[in-house]
Amino acid sequence: MVSKPEYIIGVENGIPFSTLELEVPDDFPKFLDGRAFTTVYSDNWMEFKTGEVKVRSKIYSTKQSFYLYLFKSAMDYKSLAIYYREEQLNELKLFIGQLLKTYKNGTTNSK
Repeated sequence: MVSKPEYIIGVENGIPFSTLELEVPDDFPKFLDGRAFTTVYSDNWMEFKTGEVKVRSKIYSTKQSFYLYLFKSAMDYKSLAIYYREEQLNELKLFIGQLLKTYKNGTTNSK
């Protein structure tokens, strides 16, 4: 289990979020950036030679009040932790199903 970012701790207001984690493909961050989510936090660094900004981690907020925490895990895989209220579990299942379906349709159509 990933350690909880300070941003998430701050928005919990004493009521802990439940967490769901999944590994995601390398192009998933670009897919998330194209969705109607609000970026509420990002941890970046800049490559000195190229001036390119690289993202270590990013937190998105959704209309459903889920928080999507995208980060690189220890094995250099990209992972997504979703923070949600336990009473939102059924809504979360629908949200993830739709999100993954949209991603798969987009990657299938772009090949």
